[in-house]
Amino acid sequence: MGNIFSPTHLIIILLLILLLFGRGRVAELMGDVAKGIKAFKKNMKEEEESIEDKVEMADTSQVINEESQQSQPLSVKRAAIRRKASSDSKGGKASIAKKQRVK
Repeated sequence: MGNIFSPTHLIIILLLILLLFGRGRVAELMGDVAKGIKAFKKNMKEEEESIEDKVEMADTSQVINEESQQSQPLSVKRAAIRRKASSDSKGGKASIAKKQRVK
Protein backbone atom coordinates (compact mmCIF):
# COMPACT_ATOMS: atom_id res chain seq x y z
CA MET A 1 0.00 0.00 0.00
CA GLY A 2 1.39 3.35 -1.01
CA ASN A 3 1.27 6.72 0.57
CA ILE A 4 -2.32 7.91 1.12
CA PHE A 5 -1.48 11.54 0.41
CA SER A 6 0.45 11.13 -2.80
CA PRO A 7 0.10 13.95 -5.35
CA THR A 8 -2.21 11.93 -7.61
CA HIS A 9 -4.58 11.19 -4.72
CA LEU A 10 -4.69 14.85 -3.75
CA ILE A 11 -5.49 15.88 -7.34
CA ILE A 12 -8.33 13.36 -7.52
CA ILE A 13 -9.75 14.59 -4.19
CA LEU A 14 -9.59 18.21 -5.35
CA LEU A 15 -11.36 17.33 -8.62
CA LEU A 16 -14.14 15.53 -6.72
CA ILE A 17 -14.63 18.56 -4.45
CA LEU A 18 -14.75 20.82 -7.50
CA LEU A 19 -17.37 18.60 -9.17
CA LEU A 20 -19.52 18.32 -6.04
CA PHE A 21 -19.55 21.96 -4.99
CA GLY A 22 -18.88 23.79 -8.24
CA ARG A 23 -16.34 26.44 -9.01
CA GLY A 24 -18.29 29.32 -7.43
CA ARG A 25 -18.88 27.61 -4.12
CA VAL A 26 -15.24 26.47 -3.83
CA ALA A 27 -14.02 30.01 -4.58
CA GLU A 28 -16.40 31.37 -1.95
CA LEU A 29 -15.15 28.85 0.62
CA MET A 30 -11.53 29.70 -0.14
CA GLY A 31 -12.34 33.41 0.23
CA ASP A 32 -13.89 32.75 3.63
CA VAL A 33 -10.82 30.78 4.68
CA ALA A 34 -8.56 33.64 3.54
CA LYS A 35 -10.64 36.18 5.52
CA GLY A 36 -10.38 34.00 8.60
CA ILE A 37 -6.62 33.75 8.26
CA LYS A 38 -6.33 37.54 7.81
CA ALA A 39 -8.47 38.18 10.90
CA PHE A 40 -6.39 35.73 12.93
CA LYS A 41 -3.11 37.35 11.88
CA LYS A 42 -4.50 40.83 12.57
CA ASN A 43 -5.60 39.84 16.08
CA MET A 44 -2.24 38.22 16.81
CA LYS A 45 -0.43 41.38 15.68
CA GLU A 46 -2.70 43.60 17.81
CA GLU A 47 -2.10 41.38 20.84
CA GLU A 48 1.67 41.57 20.38
CA GLU A 49 1.49 45.37 20.06
CA SER A 50 -0.68 45.55 23.17
CA ILE A 51 1.85 43.54 25.16
CA GLU A 52 4.72 45.69 23.85
CA ASP A 53 2.82 48.87 24.82
CA LYS A 54 2.23 47.57 28.35
CA VAL A 55 5.90 46.70 28.76
CA GLU A 56 6.92 50.10 27.39
CA MET A 57 4.53 51.90 29.78
CA ALA A 58 5.90 49.95 32.74
CA ASP A 59 9.47 50.80 31.77
CA THR A 60 8.57 54.47 31.26
CA SER A 61 6.82 54.75 34.63
CA GLN A 62 9.80 53.11 36.35
CA VAL A 63 12.19 55.58 34.70
CA ILE A 64 9.94 58.51 35.66
CA ASN A 65 9.82 57.33 39.28
CA GLU A 66 13.59 56.99 39.41
CA GLU A 67 14.09 60.43 37.84
CA SER A 68 11.64 62.08 40.22
CA GLN A 69 13.43 60.58 43.21
CA GLN A 70 16.78 61.76 41.90
CA SER A 71 15.54 65.23 41.00
CA GLN A 72 14.22 66.14 44.46
CA PRO A 73 15.96 69.25 45.76
CA LEU A 74 18.65 68.67 48.33
CA SER A 75 16.80 70.83 50.86
CA VAL A 76 13.79 68.49 50.72
CA LYS A 77 16.01 65.49 51.34
CA ARG A 78 17.75 67.26 54.23
CA ALA A 79 14.41 68.27 55.77
CA ALA A 80 13.21 64.67 55.62
CA ILE A 81 16.40 63.48 57.30
CA ARG A 82 16.07 66.15 60.02
CA ARG A 83 12.44 65.19 60.69
CA LYS A 84 13.41 61.57 61.02
CA ALA A 85 16.35 62.37 63.27
CA SER A 86 14.30 64.68 65.49
CA SER A 87 11.51 62.15 65.89
CA ASP A 88 14.05 59.48 66.80
CA SER A 89 15.80 61.68 69.35
CA LYS A 90 12.55 62.87 70.97
CA GLY A 91 11.31 59.35 71.34
CA GLY A 92 14.63 58.29 72.81
CA LYS A 93 14.74 61.07 75.44
CA ALA A 94 11.14 60.53 76.47
CA SER A 95 11.65 56.83 76.96
CA ILE A 96 14.78 57.46 79.05
CA ALA A 97 12.90 59.99 81.22
CA LYS A 98 10.06 57.50 81.75
CA LYS A 99 12.51 54.81 82.79
CA GLN A 100 14.15 57.16 85.32
CA ARG A 101 10.76 58.10 86.83
CA VAL A 102 9.81 54.46 87.24
CA LYS A 103 12.97 53.71 89.21
